[in-house]
Amino acid sequence: MALGTSGLLIRAAGITLAFGMITAGLATPALADTGAPTNPTVDRHSCGTQPILVNALDTASQLAVTPGDSQATTEFDWWPVDQPDQRASAQTSDSAVLVQHSALSDGVTYAWQARSGDGPWSDICEFTTDFVAPGKPTVTSPDYPPGGGGGVGKPGRFILSANGSADTVGFRYGASIPATYVAADKTGGSATIWITPNSWGTQQLVVTSVDAAGNVSGVTKYLYTVNNNKAQVSCTPGSGYIGVARQCTFTPTLNRYTGYTYEIGNGTPVSVDADDNGSATVTVTPMSPSDWDITVQGRMFNGNLGDPVSTGLGLDSGVPWVQAATDEAPQGSTVQFTLHSVLPGSTSFVYTWGGADPVTVAVGDDGTATVDLTVDRPGFEQLDVYTTTAAGATSGHGFGSVTVD
Repeated sequence: MALGTSGLLIRAAGITLAFGMITAGLATPALADTGAPTNPTVDRHSCGTQPILVNALDTASQLAVTPGDSQATTEFDWWPVDQPDQRASAQTSDSAVLVQHSALSDGVTYAWQARSGDGPWSDICEFTTDFVAPGKPTVTSPDYPPGGGGGVGKPGRFILSANGSADTVGFRYGASIPATYVAADKTGGSATIWITPNSWGTQQLVVTSVDAAGNVSGVTKYLYTVNNNKAQVSCTPGSGYIGVARQCTFTPTLNRYTGYTYEIGNGTPVSVDADDNGSATVTVTPMSPSDWDITVQGRMFNGNLGDPVSTGLGLDSGVPWVQAATDEAPQGSTVQFTLHSVLPGSTSFVYTWGGADPVTVAVGDDGTATVDLTVDRPGFEQLDVYTTTAAGATSGHGFGSVTVD
């Protein structure tokens, strides 16, 4: 709303004028060559051939024009279209007036016009009041009834109905806030929406009805249960070292799958097709301690994925162990460490000492290696070591330490 530069907020007879002046029943001096106001709006909606609908979401409605003379006062008159003798009038130095809804009747069409000073009147604009919200909607679902149905990634229909509210034209819905709008198939009718759950268990849908004026009903909350459709995963052997292959079989539960997507640890997802029974078998080889589990999702006919399931691979990370020749040593002396590999097939030790760059030494025929290291820092020195295989597998980290005098 455009605001004037003087005056106070004045409320009288259901009229609010912001930073303007109001005079009732007072003559305004005639102004020469004053044009009719233009661009009439109601609540910032331009007037047209049909009345503008005014709802109960606000407590007042704004009538505004572009004045024919910005230096003159602007007079606003409004009245029920079927009772032109019930004319209300207000004059203001501003170009807009707020009419309190408490001064208007519900379900009535009002006409209004404005003029600058004693100049010509603007075109007539009309608005219709609708201060009654529609009733709450009903929600049903043939695919996701309250008792449970469907599954993660499986689309389901939800039917939103006006529940007898004849003026409902649409609905707003969402998981926690009803923000998305969908139109009803007819006034007072229904709408069907599709929802694809992304987690199993109890879910909710909140819905409100909306009428043509924009009034919103109370909220209907629909609780429904999404079935657990995680695939079943079994791997053989159930435990083993890093670098040892496992054969893993994926089988469907509630849904028939056309394939599966799986990944080892945080690796790159891999897709595999299912056989005629909806199952698939793959061979996986964990190559590092981070490859401790396999995560699987079933792939449906529509391409959507089911809920993920993670299964541990019983990983033995083959951590090497470190043997120091002494537990204590004076600063500046040399200490001998013997490194013992555990991971089968280990060919190299990789160690770090005192914050220096990693050093690689070969694993001897007996699975060990010996290194002589200088203790430079007082207090405590630590050796960090892991092993690698010719195939590229890496073990977990082992540690050895010595107290420095």
